[in-house]
Amino acid sequence: FSRNGELADTVIKRMAATEREKALIVSSDLDIVSYVESQGAATISSPEFEEKLTMAVYINTNGSGMEDKGGWVPTTKKKGPKRRLSKKKRRSRVKIRKL
Repeated sequence: FSRNGELADTVIKRMAATEREKALIVSSDLDIVSYVESQGAATISSPEFEEKLTMAVYINTNGSGMEDKGGWVPTTKKKGPKRRLSKKKRRSRVKIRKL
């Protein structure tokens, strides 16, 4: 929590600078997002985070909703480096998936 007279934005920025790659910040404020990403932390927008929470609640209450259709389907289509996300975006995606 922020102290009396201290802005929450300042607290978030300080925590991101301390935690760096370990942090996952939920914010739609572009100033915070740009600063946090420059410090190496991953970010997710508030609407995306809300959607993930809603989906998690839905899955927990109604089951996964996905039936097993026979397992692995062999395919030869590969994604080469051309379609690969940058290392920074891939690491951010991994953190977001763990939510």
